[in-house]
Amino acid sequence: MSDDDLALLLVLAAVYLLECIHWAPSAAWVFRAAWRPRLRRVPLRSRPDTILGSPCGLNPLPPLGWVVNVGVSPLSFSEEGVFLSPTVHLPMAHTTASAGTFFRWTGLPPVLSENARLVADTPRRKLAESGRLPVDARFPKGGIRFASARAAALTAEQWNELRSLTPSERRERIATNRRHSLDLDAAAEVWEETRSLSAPVRVLSSALWGVLFVATPLVMIRFGFSSSWGWLVGAAFALSSAIAATMFRARTRLGIPRADRLAELFLLTLSPLSAARATDRIFSDSLARFHPATIALLLEGQSAGASLAALLRELHYPRYPDPLGSSPPASQFAALRETERLAVREFLSDQGFDPDQLLTCAVKDLPPSTQSYCPRCLEPFQISPAHCPPCDRPTVPMGDSA
Repeated sequence: MSDDDLALLLVLAAVYLLECIHWAPSAAWVFRAAWRPRLRRVPLRSRPDTILGSPCGLNPLPPLGWVVNVGVSPLSFSEEGVFLSPTVHLPMAHTTASAGTFFRWTGLPPVLSENARLVADTPRRKLAESGRLPVDARFPKGGIRFASARAAALTAEQWNELRSLTPSERRERIATNRRHSLDLDAAAEVWEETRSLSAPVRVLSSALWGVLFVATPLVMIRFGFSSSWGWLVGAAFALSSAIAATMFRARTRLGIPRADRLAELFLLTLSPLSAARATDRIFSDSLARFHPATIALLLEGQSAGASLAALLRELHYPRYPDPLGSSPPASQFAALRETERLAVREFLSDQGFDPDQLLTCAVKDLPPSTQSYCPRCLEPFQISPAHCPPCDRPTVPMGDSA
């Protein structure tokens, strides 16, 4: 093998390692399977309004590199309108939305999802002209970003359905959607369907990985790249095409929007290194329909205590100060959050967990030298500041109740 061939292999390996870095979306949870069959939540240390999110390393072996994104939706629906959560990253503008923006259903246009974004639906879909979603100048023309294309598509579907209903019908539909998101049996069915659809993808991606990182070095050592590159490129392209076609069919079954499926089809066909990580793609947004509490129990089982405690802290101690202040929609938003808290607490109790004990045990695990802590992120402080810098919540002295 010549020095040029060795350099080529090193570049190939370096680019592939970059493919193994998963950038978690803002305010998202990530469940990852590293070397074990059961997935575990990866603790991410990032502010919820960062643009790139947090990096998360994945297993370099495709069949073992499962990852599931659980995005916290930036929108909340009520019978009166739509709430935009605080510190939502809006792409293209590289800014953060005003905290707690509220839109009433009256006059709201239909929306559609494009590339994991929610944008206003206009006859000619000219975002540069229409594009502040939907009627407020504080929305830049990039739309609202979600954790995945699937999450954006589901939100667009709910938005378009709710805008045509009466307030009482919306209330019932929102309650129904909440119950469905906390249905552990339905989540298990979707998970098993995804595993079934992913089986041929895992086989093909493993074969492609073997061509790239096992067969290619052996062939180059034996024959050199100049005399064998045609066979190697042809084999990689054939497997990439097969993976792209298989993924397209599987994503159709999973309800991914056609535009996103076509974009993925071209990416996987033209990029063997991305095609080798197709297993991550098919699992990453497969559970976008369900609440994080449901997914934590499904993927972690009875060992989901730490994940559930983090979720409860997020629900009990939202970002401070109250994003809507004393405005009229503030009470509606507070009631909406309280309804979700009660629903999640009831769901966890039905599954054998004590929500109060989960919150208490997390605080007891803080270092002995802790003088105060943030009740939202559990950041311990030896010198007590007034507020937690990342969360902007007041700190709580040790021994006091949050």
